[in-house]
Amino acid sequence: PPPVLIGILAPNVQGRAPLATREMLAQLPSLDRFVLMAYDAVKGVGKGPNAPMPFVEYAAESLVVDPATGDLDRQLASRLLLGVPFYGLKGTEPVIGTQFAQWLISAGKSAKIHWDEEAQEHVFGREAFSFPTLKFLDARIRYAEELGMGLSIWELGQGMAFNN
Repeated sequence: PPPVLIGILAPNVQGRAPLATREMLAQLPSLDRFVLMAYDAVKGVGKGPNAPMPFVEYAAESLVVDPATGDLDRQLASRLLLGVPFYGLKGTEPVIGTQFAQWLISAGKSAKIHWDEEAQEHVFGREAFSFPTLKFLDARIRYAEELGMGLSIWELGQGMAFNN
């Protein structure tokens, strides 16, 4: 089969000029797919979930929904791969699977785990760090399916055994 050319898109962030627009993507027919990096939402902020759903939704919909009509551009959506992280964040530092497993072992039965309903992401410990769980992954898979997008996994091999 012929090679597939993939471009990488940093997400559009509310309040900032978009790094990519629907029009720009339409002008790049030589690229077969685009990976939308829908994570690292706290870069420069240093606190919060890694890939909160409002951030994911804004990043994706700013590209695949026509602002004038509200219509979903399924053809463009089919060219996008929703980037999903297989690592967590503690502040701005990445948390990989082995670190998360060590935290679970040391915390034992006193582990504090909270599901952030708005972010659709689990938060762990007093340090309030995030790490992708099956529930986190399920929410993003369902969202990508709803829009007709594919998935791209970032940091494969650094997550937990169920990610590999």
